[in-house]
Amino acid sequence: MAHLAIRSPWTRAAAFAAAVLVATADADATQHLVRAGDDWSKLEAKLQPGDEIILMPGTHRGAVLKGVAGTAEKPITIRPADRRVPARIDATDVGIHLVSPAYVEIEAIAVVGATHTGVLIEGTKDAPARHVTLNAVYVANTGDKGAADGIRVANAEYVTLDKCRVESWHRAAVHLHAARDVAVRQGDFVGGAKSADRYGVAIDGESRNVTVERSKFGQGLVMAVAIGLPESDSLPPLPAPPPEKPPALAEGVLVERCISDRPARFVALGSCRDTVIRANTVLSPTAVWEVAATAQGWCAPDATIVSNLISWEPGTLQRFALAAPKSVPTGIAIEVNLWWSLELAAAKASFGEFVGTLKAPQVTDVDPAFDNFFEPRTAAAKAFGRNAP
Repeated sequence: MAHLAIRSPWTRAAAFAAAVLVATADADATQHLVRAGDDWSKLEAKLQPGDEIILMPGTHRGAVLKGVAGTAEKPITIRPADRRVPARIDATDVGIHLVSPAYVEIEAIAVVGATHTGVLIEGTKDAPARHVTLNAVYVANTGDKGAADGIRVANAEYVTLDKCRVESWHRAAVHLHAARDVAVRQGDFVGGAKSADRYGVAIDGESRNVTVERSKFGQGLVMAVAIGLPESDSLPPLPAPPPEKPPALAEGVLVERCISDRPARFVALGSCRDTVIRANTVLSPTAVWEVAATAQGWCAPDATIVSNLISWEPGTLQRFALAAPKSVPTGIAIEVNLWWSLELAAAKASFGEFVGTLKAPQVTDVDPAFDNFFEPRTAAAKAFGRNAP
């Protein structure tokens, strides 16, 4: 490991990259150049606001960094020497593990083969992780040990995941637990043939103010988005005595402008409040939403489903929606959505009810006439789906 210094053996390309880094470095910051194989966890005590950890070409080890803190004006950055070429981490347990960080940015990093979690951002109730950004982070092949999430954010606030891609995981591609003010934008989640890929994005643990937007959920997922499911993680303890208003495992969640291809369910709704599922395109699901039973003392689902476009190939959809035994779906407001299939007129009665409280007639007679990018060409259908107004 070096600080603004070139040490052999490096390729000429790596040396040139290092020279460029030195020339463009902020005078008040240090660029910590990490060679492939170095233990970069040791940088923890040296990092100051504005510093950069530069992963040089080659395959890197995973790292644990505790308590590293930048500022709003000078965040700490973890990135490759050339932002156009992601740095690769072959992880044995966790690829990047940040414990109670503040103002940290991770960009253009690829984590492959973590047996526990690809990227783990976690704090505590007293020292939450704060102001962390993941940009163009790629995680693949997380194993079945422990949490087995692609990216996990726990006890954290003000976190942004932008243009991240996760392939082949076991529990959740992105798991938000006790996380507040989180945005997942332009994510790409692709399941694998040998992994469970249960949830695309799971939100629980009393998470608040979460947005999942303009993301793609590939084939093979059990549930693209799971909101407030008790089985997706252990339940937080209820306060004693219990409050008059039951707490929610997820509150203030917005899922909009996403596309999901052949999920078993697009969304599962458990203990959630002020949740909106709006303007998404769902292709050939088995059922569009599922209402889970909520644990005693926790609130029942409170959600609105509106302006979504659901289209399926004949024979794929089995039910419009499902309700688990002892679930309470009355708090789910079903506003106007578009449903289309060549089999819809003949098979509608076999799809059951729209589980929840129907607030408006559903559109079932408009063929969206998709183009090759699953954008509707029919004018009336353009008010629905991921590019709705």
